[in-house]
Amino acid sequence: ILPNWAIERSSRRTLMLWWEGIPSSLRGKVWATALTSSNPTTTHLEWVGAGSSGGGGGGTAATSHGGSKKQGGRRSSSGMHSMVGAYERAIALVTPIDATSASEAIDKAFIATPPPPELFIFSNVQSPLKDALISVLACVLASHRTGAGPPPPPAAPLLGAMLLLYMEEPKAYTSLASLAASHCVGERPLEHDQWRLTAAERMISRELPNTAEKLNALEVPYSAWLPNWHLSLFTSTLQLDTAARVWDCYLRDGEPLLWRV
Repeated sequence: ILPNWAIERSSRRTLMLWWEGIPSSLRGKVWATALTSSNPTTTHLEWVGAGSSGGGGGGTAATSHGGSKKQGGRRSSSGMHSMVGAYERAIALVTPIDATSASEAIDKAFIATPPPPELFIFSNVQSPLKDALISVLACVLASHRTGAGPPPPPAAPLLGAMLLLYMEEPKAYTSLASLAASHCVGERPLEHDQWRLTAAERMISRELPNTAEKLNALEVPYSAWLPNWHLSLFTSTLQLDTAARVWDCYLRDGEPLLWRV
C-alpha cells in the first residue's frame, strides 16, 4: 500500500485496514505518508516536499493513478529525500532565539496541558529527545519567521512529541508543517473557533443532556477544554495508546472523526 499511496489511499481495502488499526511499527510511515502526500492544498509548499526538482511527498497526490508499483517506489524514495532536504534547509534558518523559544514553548505546554506520562521524556532537560523536539519546533518557527512556512500550531509541542515518538526528525518536521498548514489543528481565525464551540454546545446538549446540565451547573465553559482536546488531537487528555488510535483515524477521516471521539 505505502509504495503506491496515491493509488491505494482511498481503496476500500486500505480504508478497512486503516480503521482496524495501524501496527505500531508502521505508524510513523503511515502518518508521514498521509500527512505529506495526500493533501493537494499543500503541494506548493516546499517544506512538505514539493521542491523545485519536482519529486516529493507533497506532489504524489496530484500524480497520475496509472503509475506502476516500481514508479510508486521511486516516488516514495524521492519523497523521503525531499523531507530530509526540507529539514536541512529549515535547520540552516534556525537562530539561537528560535531554539530558546522552542524550549520555552515545550516547558509551558507540558505544564499547561500535560500529555500522557510517556511523552514527558520530551520535556526532560537531560533527555536527547527534548533536543530533537526543540530542533523540530525551532525549524517550524524559523520557517514561519522567514516567510517559508505556516505559523506553529497552538499545540505544536504536544503534536511534535507525538510525531517524534514514531518517526525521525525530518519526517516529524514535514508532518508538523503539514498539520500547521492545512489541518484543523493549525492557527485558525477566531470565528472558526467560535463556530466549533457553538456546535459542541448544541451537540452535547442534544446527545448528552445530563452532561450539559452538569457542565452548566459547575459553570465550566466549553472553551476551557474543547480547544485543547481538538488542537492536540486528544493527546492532552487520553492515554497514549488511545490517543495514537485517534491520530490513526483522524488521518483517515479528517476533522469529522474528532467530533465522533
